[in-house]
Amino acid sequence: MVLPAPNLDDRHFQDLVDDAKRLVQQRCPEWTDHNVSDPGVTLIEAFAQMVDQLIYRLNRVPDRNYIKFLELIGVELRPPAAARGRVTFWLSAPQPQTVVVRAETEVATPRTDVQAPIVFTTTGRLDIVDCSLSFAACAAAGLSYTLNPGEGAFYGPKLEFVLRDAIGRDWQCGTMQVDYVLPERLDAEYVTAESTRARPVMLHRAILGSFERFLGILIEQYAGRFPLWLAPVQAVVATIVSDADDYAHEVAAALKAAGLAVETDVSNQKINAKIRDHSLHHVPNILVVGRKEAEDRTVALRRLGGAAQEILPLSDAIAALKREAIPPDLA
Repeated sequence: MVLPAPNLDDRHFQDLVDDAKRLVQQRCPEWTDHNVSDPGVTLIEAFAQMVDQLIYRLNRVPDRNYIKFLELIGVELRPPAAARGRVTFWLSAPQPQTVVVRAETEVATPRTDVQAPIVFTTTGRLDIVDCSLSFAACAAAGLSYTLNPGEGAFYGPKLEFVLRDAIGRDWQCGTMQVDYVLPERLDAEYVTAESTRARPVMLHRAILGSFERFLGILIEQYAGRFPLWLAPVQAVVATIVSDADDYAHEVAAALKAAGLAVETDVSNQKINAKIRDHSLHHVPNILVVGRKEAEDRTVALRRLGGAAQEILPLSDAIAALKREAIPPDLA
């Protein structure tokens, strides 16, 4: 590697003599240099010659010593490499399809009157996709979307989640709204990683929209027959005879300990009337217990809409209902 000739000090012999005389006069004003044979002048010239030789030798340090010298002061030499930089591509107008920038595409800095443009080439392929909020968010979630012209807000783009109810009506429920205006009005700021202040972008999120309307949609969708994980009452323990009241309360306590919403029915009504009443209230599970079930530690499990009942040990019934009550997103 050929290094440029160093020029650590461009002063010459006479410059050194003049500097030394000036420094001597500053410290010893009574001294003059009118007599060139003055020993003081001779001493200055000898000193200047020594410094001149030192500078001369330092300016001609061999390459290997020069590199060592640079390493001593913390300068590391690296092999030559192409300059790299970040390039931002801007589209002149929105494009309905992905724009592809191929590898080795040439880009250049602006040409000026005094400097020619610097030309770079891209190192890889770049796909410029629709950068709208709708595309970015839905693409990340793996969801398809459609545009809803005329429904946008003036302060930023938004996503709307529209649900269709049991009779075909569409309802806007959840929304995700970008707001650039409110942070400006609040004069909200945050400190970036570069220790500069920047304006945040606010996101308005409504998970259900109107809570009452969302519940109404759910009730109509399921016609009141909620799945077990969503039902407000997930099971009712009903007794056949009063002798099983204590066991019914024990079963209900065990179900509650398993995390289920349970009620007990130890009224004096006949068991058929109890089953009919709770079925009309769309309770998903009715656990019937009598004297025999109390003795055997079992329950007679009746599912909503089913005519048959299943005799199960209490532990098995609790495990089955607990498993069925897990919400879909946690299963």
